[in-house]
Amino acid sequence: MGGCHFKDTAAGKSCCYADTLDQWLLDFLLRPGMLRSIPDARALWTRCFRRLIYNFAIFLCTLIAMEGVGFLAHKYVMHGWGWCLHRSHHQEHLGAFETNDIYLLVLGLVAVGLIVLGNNGHDPLQWVGAGVAAFSLIYVLVHDGIVHRHWPVSPTPRHPYLRRLHQAHLMHHAIKGRHHSVSFGFLYAPPVSTLHRQLREMGEAEHCAKWEASRSDPCATSVNLELQDG
Repeated sequence: MGGCHFKDTAAGKSCCYADTLDQWLLDFLLRPGMLRSIPDARALWTRCFRRLIYNFAIFLCTLIAMEGVGFLAHKYVMHGWGWCLHRSHHQEHLGAFETNDIYLLVLGLVAVGLIVLGNNGHDPLQWVGAGVAAFSLIYVLVHDGIVHRHWPVSPTPRHPYLRRLHQAHLMHHAIKGRHHSVSFGFLYAPPVSTLHRQLREMGEAEHCAKWEASRSDPCATSVNLELQDG
């Protein structure tokens, strides 16, 4: 591990100050007077603060980006080729666990793997992993706790954001099956009026598709003609 060496005049010996933020904070907490003994203390503090802002920016960007990743995974994986696992989430919740929880388990393993890699020299992957872990935790608290009421204590959503999220997810579950669903986001939901319009348009499109299919089917066409003549 690389580091910058400095003379600790208080202890009378040379020390190695590591470049990692964890080591900086540990040194500051254990030896508050050490900072005053470093000749370039101002530059060191500036570097520490910039590193903290940089890591927090990575964490925050990862947390925000995970909503987009979750939207795509929900729409094209869970309601696509991965429906065999996600189907349990759209059925009656009978037990403490469901096969859909495998997705959350995979997400947790990804977060742990990134944190382990980051702490073993692949900086800043640990902060990416922290963002993934934070998204997973918020998902469990909001989605399972507030929306689906899977917890023993389930507060009623009163904030406008939580109410809209709750209503949007109920509309998502109102459609049986994996097709023609709306609102695939986990922590963001479009306005309820927009979702109503999307459901109405998809319903009309489905009726039109069935009508076109009946026109192309000779048997269905003959039956329709008989009904009209009869």
